[in-house]
This record gives sequence, C-alpha cells and structure tokens, in this order.
Amino acid sequence: MYSSATDRLFFSFFHTLRNFIYIEYYRLAFRLRTFPTLASLSLHTRSYSQRCCYMIHQVLPIIVDELNDYFQSRFDTSEDKVILGNIVNQDGTVAIDGEDKVIVSLINVERDGSNQMAGIGGRGTNPPVHINLYVLFAAYFNNYLESLKFISGAIGFFQGKNNFNPHNTPLLPPYINQVRLEIVNIDFRELSNLWASLGAKYIPSVIYRLRTLDMEENNISDDFPPIAGLNIF
Repeated sequence: MYSSATDRLFFSFFHTLRNFIYIEYYRLAFRLRTFPTLASLSLHTRSYSQRCCYMIHQVLPIIVDELNDYFQSRFDTSEDKVILGNIVNQDGTVAIDGEDKVIVSLINVERDGSNQMAGIGGRGTNPPVHINLYVLFAAYFNNYLESLKFISGAIGFFQGKNNFNPHNTPLLPPYINQVRLEIVNIDFRELSNLWASLGAKYIPSVIYRLRTLDMEENNISDDFPPIAGLNIF
C-alpha cells in the first residue's frame, strides 16, 4: 500500500507521461493532416494547438482569391474582380481604387452561442471564442447588368462550394477543419440601416455568414497569405 506522498508522486509522473504521449501523437497527426480520434483522450488534457484556429485576416483573403479564380474561369476575365476592403473611407470618400469590382467587407462579428464546446478550455487557458463573421459582397460596376452578373456569379460559386476545408482549399492555414458559408436574409429596414451605417448608396450585394470560427489568443498570427485580391484601406 502506497503512502499518500508516494501516491501523489506516482500520479504526477503518470499524468506527465500521458500528456507527453498525447502531444507527440497529435503533433504527428497534424503533420500528416489526419485527425484520428483517441477513445481514451480526455477533453481536459487537450491543448489549444489541438483545436482548429481561425484567423479572420487569413481566411477572408483566401475566400476572395477563390472567388477571383472562379470569376476568371467562369467569365473569361484576366483581372481580379474581387477585392477585400471598405466601400467608403472614414472621411466619406470612396475607398475603391477604380471601378468594376466586387468589394468584400466584414460588417459584423458575433459570438456563436450555439456551439456546445464553447465552455471547454485547456488547462490554465480560457476556452476559445466561437464566432460568426458577417461578410458583404457588393458589386460596384458602371454597367448595372454587370453588377447583377457578378453578384449572381458569387451566389452560384458559394452554392457549389459553401464549405471550405483543407481538402478542397489547400491554402487554408494549418489545423482548420472547415469554414461554412450561408446567405443571410435581412429585411428592407435592416438593409437601409446597413447601407446608411456604411455611408454609401445601395448597390447590388449579398451578405454571407461564415460560421463557426474558433479564436484563441495563442493562435493569432500576424502573417497574411499572398492573395492578389487584398485591398485593405
């Protein structure tokens, strides 16, 4: 029969060894981009690196780039028609360099309370914040029919590909499981308030919600992917 002090020493060694095995196991899994499940894995021992991490400034440019590739193929154009940025500057001037563009703007960030894992964090860390992004796709074209064509094209693209994951989008940052998009329906009053808050007149547009993104302080990177359609002011 072990003494109390011996028991504590034994269990301390056991937990240290177990955590080391878990870390090495998932390090290998992430390197191979496979994520098998350990039946014996406890949620309390998962570190932040074992959960998917989504960075707003990394995900949105990749989606812009994917949409640009689709437009170039679908509409036989050689230039990037999609840019990421504001529609209007803070001083009220137009923020768009040139015309005939689809502008992608982040218009809202909200906490996703529907995620059942929202209250679980690693040891010594706060749980990740699960968020949804609301993104506006607005067609700024001289030709109104061109605006309608490119908005229709965007809707068609996301209808065919509303789930971005490492298998169909290799440029996604490491450890991202998926990014899901869905159209947001808003009424006329909300639409009017939205464009008034943007300080612009309405142009053909559609709003998508990106859900669910996991944000943790230790996973935030200052790196930007090499995306041609990036146009941040």
